[in-house]
This record gives sequence, structure tokens and C-alpha cells, in this order.
Amino acid sequence: MLLFCIYVLDILFAALFFVSLWNKLANVRNFSYEIASYKVLPSSLYYASAIVMIVIEFILILLFSSAFISRWTEVCTILVLIIFTILAWKKKRISGVVSCHCFGTKQGVLNRSPIKRNLVLIGFLVIRFFLPEREFEFVSFYNVLIFSATLSFIYEFYPLKSNLKRKVIELDATHDHHT
Repeated sequence: MLLFCIYVLDILFAALFFVSLWNKLANVRNFSYEIASYKVLPSSLYYASAIVMIVIEFILILLFSSAFISRWTEVCTILVLIIFTILAWKKKRISGVVSCHCFGTKQGVLNRSPIKRNLVLIGFLVIRFFLPEREFEFVSFYNVLIFSATLSFIYEFYPLKSNLKRKVIELDATHDHHT
């Protein structure tokens, strides 16, 4: 049961960073604008810092999937989340904007309240820190990576299915109205 909890947490974090990475890669320029909204860097560093964050997220996906240097992975992730929590709090104080676009432009559950989200994730990371480390095995690395990618794609594409279904219903309604 304990090993199951360890895998669930590792898959959760790999999937979260996969969704975040996917959305940042889809539009790096928009992500650099998000970084600009924090007003902590000179404008010449916005794009470069976006690239650095994308690389960090890619590394975190691999680290959570592989369980390689797991204690350092949790500590580094907590630090990243603390930094972005402080930046989100600062942004909220300056502009009144509470949401972020860390997980794409749609206002889903992951973007709605970044401060609360990050605090919850930090709590899970603290729990994960005190759980036993799992051994690196290529098969488990592969399985965690594939499972987290699958969860990420479901998160990303499930709304498309419901939007498509709504469009079909609208088309049927207009077709029935004209007949």
C-alpha cells in the first residue's frame, strides 16, 4: 500500500509537470508574457527565463518518473513552488489578478487559484519527502512516464471532446430548426 502511494504521488507530479510543459511548449511567447506579468525580471530575460523554466519542468518530469535523486527532486520542486507562490502573491497584490496560465490558457482547476494549488502541492511533496524512496527500475520509469503522459493528455483533450459534443448538438438543433 505504501509503494502504491509513492507511485501515485510520483505519477501525479510527473503528470502535472507534463501538462504544464505541454502548454508552455505550445506557446512559449505567451509564457514569457506570463513571466513579464510578475514584474521581477528585465524584459530582455523574459523569453530566456521561459526556456529555462521549460527545461526545469522537463527535468522534473524525468526525475519524478525515474525516482532518481528523489529527495533532491522534492526539495527542488518545493523551492520552485515557493518561488512561484511568492510571485503569484506579489502579482495578486499589484494587479489584483489571481489566476495564472501555468497550465494553459483555459481557466481550469489548475489555473484558478495558483497560491492555494501550490500550497496543496507543497503539502503533498512534504508527505512524499518522508515516504521511502523507490528504487530506479527502467520498467517502472517507463510505466510512470507513460501513465503520467496519458493522464496529461486526458486532462488536455477531454474538454475538447465535450466542446465537440456541444457543437454537434448545436448543429443538430439548428438543422432541426430549419427543417
